[in-house]
Amino acid sequence: MIYVFTSGHSGVLGFSLQKCGSDLPTAASYQDNWNRAYEVRMSDVALDVFRIDAITALSDLRSCGYHIARPAEETQALPKHHRGSS
Repeated sequence: MIYVFTSGHSGVLGFSLQKCGSDLPTAASYQDNWNRAYEVRMSDVALDVFRIDAITALSDLRSCGYHIARPAEETQALPKHHRGSS
């Protein structure tokens, strides 16, 4: 599984193999924290939903356990959170 995190209102997404996201670097702003928002399978099809370069993301996840990305600008919204953020 890949755990997807958001960072405040910055639009930056963090993808981690750790459920707690402990391997993610410091959030985009000192005022923001990483908040887990999604869980997806480790596949390019699952990552395509987030409008990122899925091949690069998978490579980073395999080599260092995390990937940081800003979604490509599109009119399509990200999927709804599957649970409330804590």
